[in-house]
Amino acid sequence: MNKVFTQRECQVFGYLYDELKLSAELLEYLVEYCVSKGSTSLHYLEKVGIAWHEAGITTVEMAKQ
Repeated sequence: MNKVFTQRECQVFGYLYDELKLSAELLEYLVEYCVSKGSTSLHYLEKVGIAWHEAGITTVEMAKQ
């Protein structure tokens, strides 16, 4: 995303990591995935992260499929 994260962005990443248990590697891929789709929106990133959690996606390999 090539920027310094705001407090709100840090809160969202904390939620995805601590509450939804997305790994650091999966969070890194989540950012790459969203940017590759043309979005740097925090809302979009959070929605995709929640969708992956609900789908049981726990690894980068699963996310790529």
